[in-house]
Amino acid sequence: MRAYNTRVTSGPFGPHETRFINIGGAGGAPPGALGAVFNATATATTADSYLSVWPPILPQPNVSSLNWAAGETVPNFVGVFIASGGGAAGQVAIYNDAGTTDILLDIAGYFYPV
Repeated sequence: MRAYNTRVTSGPFGPHETRFINIGGAGGAPPGALGAVFNATATATTADSYLSVWPPILPQPNVSSLNWAAGETVPNFVGVFIASGGGAAGQVAIYNDAGTTDILLDIAGYFYPV
């Protein structure tokens, strides 16, 4: 299920930009899901860069979830906890380091409490 597509919503990510994306509830994973796995794709890339994906209730990690060279379209499978409380409930944070890029998120599954 496509949960996010910058080509039809908010426009491409800019350099050093962080966005908080709702993937819980109406975003694709059911309400109460603890985490999600999804295919993240960077396309229409203008510079060598990377994407970091993390729960927005934590500080931004110094890691990449997806790397690419300018002009490439690159997917990667990502698993991340979904924020469960406060104003960030149902969200993940996404950061683009350099250039501009469109981002697609396709939910493949989720983790739900037993």
